[in-house]
Amino acid sequence: MKTESLGTLIRSRRSEKQISLRALARQIKTSATFLSDIELGRRFPSTTVLARIATTLDISSDVLLRFDHRSVVNALEGLLRREPGLTTAMNSLVNQLEKGKLTASDLITKLNMDAVKAEN
Repeated sequence: MKTESLGTLIRSRRSEKQISLRALARQIKTSATFLSDIELGRRFPSTTVLARIATTLDISSDVLLRFDHRSVVNALEGLLRREPGLTTAMNSLVNQLEKGKLTASDLITKLNMDAVKAEN
């Protein structure tokens, strides 16, 4: 199963276990609205709520924590504010990714090759 986000993983696991959104929200002591926002990728839970989700859905907390991209997003926002030219480059990158002209694997390979060249 390919999982693209924390929300899709939680929704998929909740569905597999045949637990309704409201029932899971009650079990993890949060609101159904907040849980829905998590599943839709609009919000991210605290580590306490994430641990409750992991326990209830029998998923490792470490697996769920891999989807916490807040520090990366914050770092990118800071870079974009400090380096205006980076916005154009990032727009081009996002456009290529969205159109399927570039994949995350392609990008990682290219960056690794460039890093090796820079070392030599």
